Amino acid sequence: MRQKIATLAVILIACFTAYADYPAFNNTWVNDNADVVSMRTGQTLTADIANLEKTTSVELVVVTVKSLDGRSGPEYAKGIMGAWGVGKKETNNGIVLLLVPSEQKCSMYVGEGVKGTLTRNRAIEIRDAAIDRMKNGSAESAVVGAVHGIMDLFGVQPVANAAASAPNAGAAASRPRYNGPIPVPQPDPSKYDDFTVNLMAYGAFSLFFIVIIVLWLSMSNPYRDELLRHIPELKKLLEEGNGFAKHDDVLRETARAFWDLEKKLKPLTKLTREAKKVDWLQHSMTLDIFTVRSAVRKMEQEIKTAAEAREKVPVLLETMPARIADLRANLAVSKQPQRVASCLDAADAAMLKTEQARSSMGRFLNHLVLYELLRTVEASVSNAAYAHEHAASTSDWTGGVSRSSDTATNNFGFPTVTLGGGSSDNGFGV
Repeated sequence: MRQKIATLAVILIACFTAYADYPAFNNTWVNDNADVVSMRTGQTLTADIANLEKTTSVELVVVTVKSLDGRSGPEYAKGIMGAWGVGKKETNNGIVLLLVPSEQKCSMYVGEGVKGTLTRNRAIEIRDAAIDRMKNGSAESAVVGAVHGIMDLFGVQPVANAAASAPNAGAAASRPRYNGPIPVPQPDPSKYDDFTVNLMAYGAFSLFFIVIIVLWLSMSNPYRDELLRHIPELKKLLEEGNGFAKHDDVLRETARAFWDLEKKLKPLTKLTREAKKVDWLQHSMTLDIFTVRSAVRKMEQEIKTAAEAREKVPVLLETMPARIADLRANLAVSKQPQRVASCLDAADAAMLKTEQARSSMGRFLNHLVLYELLRTVEASVSNAAYAHEHAASTSDWTGGVSRSSDTATNNFGFPTVTLGGGSSDNGFGV
């Protein structure tokens, strides 16, 4: 009995420690703990995200950190969403964008309420583009590109672009009007003394310039060069993807989508610079290297998730009921008993769904389905464990982060942000 109690204590302590390791919320949309965002860019992004929240109510929080401390990116982003309460409590419409510039990693956790707009495939595309920018040495542009990519999916323009496209009616209205006679410019005869000589010189220069352009175009083809530059990577991705597509853990629809893509793009791998009668423009429009890369990474992620599910499902099935029971037994000494009880009720409901799904599967368990359900249980239990040990700083606890009533400004000079208390339940991470 003592051994079981000791084991449960170790599990709870590990859980508390994991939550405590997340960086503190800085009451701002852009939490730059890795110091890669300049003041000017931080102010612009803060204004952009504030406009996104005002227009759509979606809460997008950007977090940069120096290290993941051994955890996976999606797990870390999910933990931040649960600990900080990103998203509105009623709709769970939060998004956590996590970047680790020192490791050239980018992850995202998407709340349940925005999965229809920010789909898994779109999230992977935005994530991969941010990673490419970091590999090219620009972590700040990776942050900006990812934020603007997410905003574009929700139909919200960056504030700077919106301001630039608006008509400058105020300036036009304030411009003084001239009601006098319109002056007519008079020609200067001295400018036309060498008119013929100037015209001949201009004609000769224009002809020389046209010849240079024609020669350059005959030797260079930008569409061909761009396509051939991507051919080695395309070959590597198609070969890698073929191996993944034959794996038992890859969903059949995912594999079929890759094979359709491979069938369309494989002829491009045989093109060479010496090829004749090739429509390079059409082929360059056909090849979307980001789509190929995303399809391959999706299969790789499915294999990893399936392996993780087979490893963790038996452990979670065994430990979750004991953790729930232990927290209920100690409810009287909890720092936030009401919050703990609410989280445990959610965990019990998710555990019941898990058991029902498990019973319906018979001998052949679908570990991926069970794992998704059990991760919901685990998130609720983790929230309960955190609330059990930590008192809220105000009487309004809404999802793991204290809701400050302070009206000061954050580190980018904007009013402090109050998050809506959203949950990470039923979202997804990439």
